[in-house]
Amino acid sequence: MEKNTRISGRGEPHASILYAEPGALGLITNIMSALIVALRNIIETDNSYRISANLISGAHLIFIGGLIQIAAGFMSFRKNDHLTGTAFFVFSVVWFNQGLTMILNESYGDFELKYSVLPSLVSYILLALILFTCSLFVNFIMPPVLIAMTLSLIFEGIGLFYEWAKYVAAGFQLVIVLSATYAVIVMTTKGISQRYILPGLGNAPIDPLLIQRKVSGKDDNEKKKNTRYAEPFGLGIDETHFRRAAVLALVLHTASFLMSTTFSKIWTLFSVTLEIHCVILVLEAFGKVPQYAIIPIAAVVDLNYILFKAKELDPPARSCPLFQSRLTSDLIAAANVLDKGHVIGIPSDTVYVLAGSCRRPESVSKIYDIKGRPQEKPICICISSLDQLKASNPPFSPLMWRFIHICYPGGITFVVKKGDWLKDLGVGATIDSVGTRNSLAIRISDSSVLSYLISITGPLAITSANPSGEPDSTHHDTVIDTLGEKIAGVICDDESKEPVASTVVNCVNIDEGEISYFRIGCTPKKIVDSHFEKAKLQRDSS
Repeated sequence: MEKNTRISGRGEPHASILYAEPGALGLITNIMSALIVALRNIIETDNSYRISANLISGAHLIFIGGLIQIAAGFMSFRKNDHLTGTAFFVFSVVWFNQGLTMILNESYGDFELKYSVLPSLVSYILLALILFTCSLFVNFIMPPVLIAMTLSLIFEGIGLFYEWAKYVAAGFQLVIVLSATYAVIVMTTKGISQRYILPGLGNAPIDPLLIQRKVSGKDDNEKKKNTRYAEPFGLGIDETHFRRAAVLALVLHTASFLMSTTFSKIWTLFSVTLEIHCVILVLEAFGKVPQYAIIPIAAVVDLNYILFKAKELDPPARSCPLFQSRLTSDLIAAANVLDKGHVIGIPSDTVYVLAGSCRRPESVSKIYDIKGRPQEKPICICISSLDQLKASNPPFSPLMWRFIHICYPGGITFVVKKGDWLKDLGVGATIDSVGTRNSLAIRISDSSVLSYLISITGPLAITSANPSGEPDSTHHDTVIDTLGEKIAGVICDDESKEPVASTVVNCVNIDEGEISYFRIGCTPKKIVDSHFEKAKLQRDSS
């Protein structure tokens, strides 16, 4: 398979994308914007300098907080970080409006503007509150930024009428600066090293998988609302409002349409259909299209969409061989493919992984090429059981063995020192292709499929089955869509057991009584720390 072949609408990522963190760019724009507004709220200027200060501050807010942050939003959507992208779009409008208000304040005066600005502030406060709630399910570093932004907007609204509230708003704006600065450092170090060095980004305050919903036994039907006398235009929506609403709908949908080009074909076509509807609506609002012509035009557009969707829903041709995880014969066939030096996608106890046989060094090189993985990022190995590890007689200390017994099998990867014992483990000629020069990451998966496969093939070199820099694959369909044309098969096992990869623990210096972390994954840090303390207690009591 050629290296530059496009897969599912995606090309080979440029090297710089592997380390890009658009979230850091967006947060930097918020840091600078919040600092500008905070200084304007705190520092009092003479009338002779106030006009110049407002004009300069407003221009900077429009350019930095508005335009540059929109660019960061587009890049976040391109990396499938939809929550961050949405937040950047919302707050770009907030800073843009605030900068525009500073400039217009010198022309219209504070009294005329405060009553027009207040309604928009209320809507932005609600949006910021929604984003804050969503961020609680993502990580620890975004909620402080978003709640500080929400409180800042609340006191900015109060500050339109009471001067003291501006100083309170400035305090929360400084909180935005501090919390966002830490978030930038976390994202930047993660982007450069491709692992979590500082805490806050890997886990979330609330685990959505632990939330339970109480189901009511009642099956009452909702009462129908009486809309017999409802007249929406009685609310004061005249022709001018209708035109403004039509133009606004077209502008907003055009922005979302540009982002939909990174999604699937069927979603893009749906966006094109809505875009045409918005154009028709604007033309009708300004009297450019007769009302009787709208229904036929819209009907033709919708008919084309339905026909294309029906064609799109036909089962697509698979781009690589598929093996069923519940069939022993299929797993034996997959093992034969691995023995020939090919790479396949395999389910594990966490996410789907790319696997190559440690007996065939060329398979490791194929994994790097298929994934687009930087050569400086090592690949780990996976073995079937503790008995397989013990048979190779590694020179582990009693503490290390107790720690291994407590943690394995499971979603933890141990980084240990390399040695000649790896040849007895079955790594063989691949010893220089996996891990680093002095260390190697080892996993014992809690997956019966993967363990059975390794019992046939011997140790496997594995890494997450996704193009480097993109989200982990949690379903075999995702592996097929993103990498199907590059690999020699996929073992299908539906949804993965975990949404994220394993936790990688550095045990190189474990004999000195300490461990560290390369990545916090599906197993929380506090659980691993608890296992380590338990291992030390068992060692000391023996």
